[in-house]
Amino acid sequence: MFQKILMPVDGSPYSHKATQVGLELCKQIGGSVVFTYAQAAYANQDDGLRLLAPYQKMAQEAGVEHQIRLTDGDTQNVSTAIIEVGQATDCDLVVMGTHGRERFARLLLGSVAERVSRQAQIPVLLIHENTVFSQFKNILVAVDGSPASFLALTTANDLAAALSAKLEIINIIPDANSIFGYNSLEYSPVVDLGRYKLDLENGSRTVIKAALGLLESNPNKPSSVHSSSQEAQTLSVGNAILEVAKEKQADVIVMGTHGYGGLERLLLGSVAEQVSHHSHAPVLLVREKLNQAKLGLDSAASFAALLPTP
Repeated sequence: MFQKILMPVDGSPYSHKATQVGLELCKQIGGSVVFTYAQAAYANQDDGLRLLAPYQKMAQEAGVEHQIRLTDGDTQNVSTAIIEVGQATDCDLVVMGTHGRERFARLLLGSVAERVSRQAQIPVLLIHENTVFSQFKNILVAVDGSPASFLALTTANDLAAALSAKLEIINIIPDANSIFGYNSLEYSPVVDLGRYKLDLENGSRTVIKAALGLLESNPNKPSSVHSSSQEAQTLSVGNAILEVAKEKQADVIVMGTHGYGGLERLLLGSVAEQVSHHSHAPVLLVREKLNQAKLGLDSAASFAALLPTP
C-alpha cells in the first residue's frame, strides 16, 4: 500500500503543503518519496537542485527515505514528464498540490494536476490550497455503485487498514427535483417524484449493501467501518459529499474516476472536479482501470455480480 510516493514540487506554498501531507503518510505507512521538479528545458540544473533542497531537508527531518529527480518540462509536457518519472521509479502514488505559482510551465497550476490525475496509471492524492490536515485517522469514501467507486472503496479500505484508521462509506441520494429541473410544488410533472424518490432511496441501500458485501471477503480490516446513505436535499452531489466530509471530520476523501475522462466523470457529472477543487481535506482519486485485477474482475460488467437484487 503506497510504498513509494511521487511528489512533484515547484517551490510554491501549495507544493510545500502537499509535501507535508505526503511525508506524514509516508511516516505512517513506512514508505519512501521521490521528489521531482519539471523545470524548463533551458534552465540551469543547479537551480533545480537548489529548489529541491528544502524538500530533501523536510524529508530528512521527518525521517523519510527519499530521492530526487530533475526532468525537463515546458508548457506542453509537464504532466507527461511527471508521469514518466513516476513510471521510471516504480512509484505507486502521486501526491501533489492543485495550485502553484505561475512560472515557465505554470507547474501544478490546476490544469497540470488534473492532467496528471487523468493520465497517471497510479492513484493521485490532490492537496488543495486550503487543505487542513493533521493525520489520516478518518477516511471517507463515496460510492455510487459504479466500478470506479468500488475500486476506490477497496483502496480506501486497504489504506484504512494500513493506518488503523476509521472507514466511512457514503452514498449520496440526489434530490429528485433537481434531477428533472423543476419544483414539484409548482408543476404537476409526468414523472411521479414520490415514487422516483423512493427508488433512489432503495437504490442507495442496494449500493451500500453491495459495498459492505465487497469488503466482507477482504482480509484487511480497518479499525472500524461505518456506512450510510445521505440525502443531498437541495445541494449538488459534490457539495453534499463536502458537507458530509466536514461533518464526519474526514482526513481524506477517496473517490473513483473513469480513466481519461478523469475528474469530470465521477458519480454524477462534475462531482470529482467539484470536490477536488473545494475540499479542505486531501482527495485521493483512483482510476477505474487500476485495480480490476485486484478484485479478480475482468471488466466493468463483472461488477453487476456484486449488486444484490433490490
